[in-house]
Amino acid sequence: MQVIVKKPKRGRQGEGGGRPSHKVTKQNRELVKLLASLGATQDDIAIKMEISDETLRKHYERELEIGRIDANFQVAGQLYKKARQGDNACMIFWLKTRGKWREVHDEADTNITVNVTGGLPD
Repeated sequence: MQVIVKKPKRGRQGEGGGRPSHKVTKQNRELVKLLASLGATQDDIAIKMEISDETLRKHYERELEIGRIDANFQVAGQLYKKARQGDNACMIFWLKTRGKWREVHDEADTNITVNVTGGLPD
């Protein structure tokens, strides 16, 4: 009896080596955009999709960008809403970042004079 042992092929994908190619679907595009819009990191999205970071960026660059923008819009909208409702911290933050306001300190307020009488203990 003769036993034939086939060795696994090595080499480029399609020749039996490497990970199977990733299939881009509408469902995958929507999932990537959703996860990015919820603030998930690219590393976490790649793990969830079971693909490499490189593959994620290669096939889903636009979805990652749109998701990130959507997340920023959602947070900015809530910040703006709270600022309009009178939340002082939100109003200050908004004016400093979007309104280009800044705090100006008078140097007279920052100079402190300390008079020490007597000597320092030995």
